[in-house]
Amino acid sequence: TSGDSLIKIWDYNMSHDVNFQVFIGHSCDVTQCLFTPDFLTFISVGDAIFLWDFFGNGRQAPAAVEGRIASAFDYVKPVTDETGLIQKVSHTHISHDDSTSPRRVVPVPGGLGRLPDPEVSAIDDLEDIDDDQDGGLSSGTDVQEERGHDKSDHSSDHSAKRDCGDTNDHRAPKIDAEKCNVDGKDGGYSDDVPVKEVKTVAHYKCRPRSSTVSQARYVAPPNQAGIKLRSVLGFNGRGRHNMVWSASSGLFAYSSGCVLIVEDLQTAAQKHLLGHMEEISTMAIQHDHQVLASASGASKVSKSQICLWDMERLICKKTLTYHKYQIVSLVFSRDDRFLISLGDYRERSVVIWSAFDYALLAVSHTKHPMNSVCWDPYTASEFVSVGENNSVLFWLLDESQNNKIGLNVYEAELPADTLKNGASNCSLTTIQYAGDSVLYIGSSQGVITAWDTRENTCYMHWDAGNEELGVLVCRGSRLVTGSSSSILRLWSITGAADMKYSNSNSVAGEGLLMEDELLLDDAIQSACFDSELEMGIVGTCRGTLWYINWIERTSIRLVNSHPDKVNDVVISNCDNYFATACQDGGIKVWTLEGIEQTLHFQVLEQAACCVAFNQAQQSNTESVTQGLKLAGGYQDGTVRMFDLCTVEMILKMHPHGSKISALSFSNDGVVILSGCQEGIIAVNSSTTGMTLRMITDHAQAPISTIDTQHHMISSGVNVPSLWLAVSSDRRISVWSSDWTKDYCELIDWITVAGPVTDTTGIPLSQCGYDNVPPTLAKFSPAEPDTIIYTGYTNERQVIFYSLAHRQNLRVISLTDWVTALDVSGNGRLLTFGTEGWLVRMMDYLEGSFQDFIGHTDRVHVSKFNQKANRLITAAHDEIFIWDVMI
Repeated sequence: TSGDSLIKIWDYNMSHDVNFQVFIGHSCDVTQCLFTPDFLTFISVGDAIFLWDFFGNGRQAPAAVEGRIASAFDYVKPVTDETGLIQKVSHTHISHDDSTSPRRVVPVPGGLGRLPDPEVSAIDDLEDIDDDQDGGLSSGTDVQEERGHDKSDHSSDHSAKRDCGDTNDHRAPKIDAEKCNVDGKDGGYSDDVPVKEVKTVAHYKCRPRSSTVSQARYVAPPNQAGIKLRSVLGFNGRGRHNMVWSASSGLFAYSSGCVLIVEDLQTAAQKHLLGHMEEISTMAIQHDHQVLASASGASKVSKSQICLWDMERLICKKTLTYHKYQIVSLVFSRDDRFLISLGDYRERSVVIWSAFDYALLAVSHTKHPMNSVCWDPYTASEFVSVGENNSVLFWLLDESQNNKIGLNVYEAELPADTLKNGASNCSLTTIQYAGDSVLYIGSSQGVITAWDTRENTCYMHWDAGNEELGVLVCRGSRLVTGSSSSILRLWSITGAADMKYSNSNSVAGEGLLMEDELLLDDAIQSACFDSELEMGIVGTCRGTLWYINWIERTSIRLVNSHPDKVNDVVISNCDNYFATACQDGGIKVWTLEGIEQTLHFQVLEQAACCVAFNQAQQSNTESVTQGLKLAGGYQDGTVRMFDLCTVEMILKMHPHGSKISALSFSNDGVVILSGCQEGIIAVNSSTTGMTLRMITDHAQAPISTIDTQHHMISSGVNVPSLWLAVSSDRRISVWSSDWTKDYCELIDWITVAGPVTDTTGIPLSQCGYDNVPPTLAKFSPAEPDTIIYTGYTNERQVIFYSLAHRQNLRVISLTDWVTALDVSGNGRLLTFGTEGWLVRMMDYLEGSFQDFIGHTDRVHVSKFNQKANRLITAAHDEIFIWDVMI
């Protein structure tokens, strides 16, 4: 330490009455002081730069370097007292031949083996230096001159103990020495270990998908794009540590699918960074918040990516590619010089990148899959990784090799008494460094172990629950843990660091206290807190981001969406609300302008398959929920109707024996039309819930679409309204109806030819219609007697069919199978969701189109609002809201 123009060297363990030595040399305040990595030299900066020779425990002998000028000082034997503290400084022996000549070669430090912290209480070799010449010690004890052994013996002893990062009293590493040092792109463990999928929650695993991104796409320049991404609804709960937040800078970023979202917490305004083609698995940000790294894995058509984003300009400055599969963790070093990426259980790689030029520096492969990695914040060249089968690896980045980076590794042993229920091994899932050379590691059994990073040994453990720990955050004497049981706990760990001076691993006792806990909605996978650990943001596997305040004991949802596939989306005619139906049985109502959730209707153990607004009862008044009804179709064949004003279910009907696949209100809102997986269409009263009529014309093929027409047409039948039903066997029925008079008549039947096998060649009679593109049809607002149709036909195409002429008006060829279809209210635009993850916008008359990327699965929902200035698309659990620019 430095202060008052003095330098003090301290005994780290404070084990003596006088625990420091004072050195005088500067004439003004010392602004900075540090040791060189080999502990040969101590540097202090103030009115001048002083280079001091250091003789404490841990110093290494100078390396013999050709062309290096010898030191101006001839070292002699030390003078110490019985405590080991410096006793006297006397004269120095100066080599007059070299003392006034500058060095002609830059001095090269010794090796970068892992070294213990310097302990003044164990200083061995010291030279007699004169008190009035170079400073002295204010110890107040008598001076006793001794002669010790030659200093070269000590340096050789230290050098012998620097094998693969091993320190003085470490156990022998369990890793072969030849596998410890890794130079370049190969080395480490071999790849002949059988691949076994990791079941640990903390280990990222991509959701399996049967589709891939389309390689043939036509993306317009940004200034000519027909739509622009306005908002992304939700947070990717499948990612791991894919959220960053800084209390000091206000930066808040998270991922949804392959989109990186930077959000202003004050205004909820979003900025979207598009560069990945696959789902983002994890993120990391530099400590100066200038660069953010995001990772996505490889697929059949794209490589793994690590995108480096300039957070000031919000552009991708570099893309890194190395990993063959998924990337489970990213972390920057404390000095932001290096970036580490971890490969998943199939690759088991530890990759070191330069954060300056983003060059690949070193690669090593581990025996067991790694789950987490963390840099030591107090030592720039050390980090720790943990993983399966009790794996704890302490790594040292060796920069002493010429133009090469070496990796030294020490495999620590997890004490057997930290394992529960007689288990022989467990998964280590999360890491967090604390002050005073302490490291905390969480396990899949809910046990937290504390490690002394100077000795790389476990000295304490305690049981933090019975579920897997996914998050550890430490600030001072407080620790936050997050588990797969949805519980966030706040611990006081006062005195925990002092237990490392005990002789054996022990169970934590006095000083350890759980101060508080909060129950969230799912397993906790990411967390960021302020410097005082008073408030933070926590992400869960359910796709929710929570604001946490420990002082007020509050948890507030910041970002929320659906945890499973979104089966349907519908927008109200008044353009104020939209509703989403999810596979988990939830139906949520959102505001279209602010994208805020207003209502949530949950049905347990039944998937919500489709949803519909009663469009006839809406108005543009301030109280837009007055009289607004919402109907949902469920997997068990039931239809439930909800009143948005009273927030209650007002009707439940059971017209079908199988899953509801299509749902719509009639134009006047009198009946609810529902279609099921068996091809049956039911006409249900919206007031009594009674089934008025059953239509079986589409039997044996699932109903995929029901659409209603709001206009009178001159097709030979003068009726108030038309509606159509579409089944997966490429058949369309068009009906005229007046429900007030119990009138319903079939006016047209359209059948389109198509393949008899699915896309893989299996006959449809064997595999059904689940593996083929859906059959879709809509009435055209621009041409009231026209039906727009697409499906699994002989060609990829969209067909315009005239009801008046009973023939196809025109056909437009497509490049991909369509999985979603809608027409804008003004009849100018068509939108398609495709099998190849694209959102396609097409001019209704000309047939010209643009493609838009951003989703990571087939787009099965794409719908305009009534004013045609918004577009909502959905792919699995991703919901995007777009601004229509044309």
